[in-house]
Amino acid sequence: MIGPALILLVLAVLVADWRLFFVGGALGWLLAAQFIRRGRTGPKYRAAIRHLRAGELDKALAVMDGLLRAEPDDAEHLRFRAELRRLAGHLEQAARDYERLIALLPESADGYIGLAELWVQRGDYQRARDCAQQGAAHDPHGWTPAYTLALIADRLGEAQEAIAHAQAALDAGIPDRRFRLLVHLWLARGHARLGQWDEARAAVSQVRADTRAFAEWDAILASEQAGQIRAMLGPDVQVARALREGALSVQALAESGDDGR
Repeated sequence: MIGPALILLVLAVLVADWRLFFVGGALGWLLAAQFIRRGRTGPKYRAAIRHLRAGELDKALAVMDGLLRAEPDDAEHLRFRAELRRLAGHLEQAARDYERLIALLPESADGYIGLAELWVQRGDYQRARDCAQQGAAHDPHGWTPAYTLALIADRLGEAQEAIAHAQAALDAGIPDRRFRLLVHLWLARGHARLGQWDEARAAVSQVRADTRAFAEWDAILASEQAGQIRAMLGPDVQVARALREGALSVQALAESGDDGR
């Protein structure tokens, strides 16, 4: 799924007149890969995924609405629709889906982590942390709760907490390079804020090393469809790029804002 997105991104660079078409296609492939990787490959989801790849979020949501009318207590349907709703900026509706998901699967971390990310989108980090901590209690060795807690701690300027959670996420094994890039950034910023310069430089070297992660973020953030993702994580990607290009020093990283800028 990632391969076609990178091919489309290369075509966007080479064929300027078709750039928006190719970048939009790359975004669709990456978003679809996000869901398909989680196991949603059955026929019930194929129509929604086709619409998602085409950037037709309203049509993808309509498919999921139909599935949930037929099977209102299906946790996978709820999880998928909640993520689509978040992507579309329908945060109140997404929150209701996550709350229903928690009621259906109280021992799962998924609903709690979804709510935590939603509260991050809204800028309510204390509430986000409460949800993420509940998710971590249900999945203490998973990378997703640790990643979410690292994000929240970074935003709050809590350097030691950001380092601990970022390292836990890396130790758990993050499957996607673009998320590993962000975790290395938060790790670097945490060490820089504490004046731990050797550790900060080591983390920055990891940020600079993965050019493919930057290519993936370029494909996602260039699209109009990525407004929610761009608002939440775009500033982090900009800081990472500045580090990679030498426009931002490790010392200056320590002084960057607590909102990702």
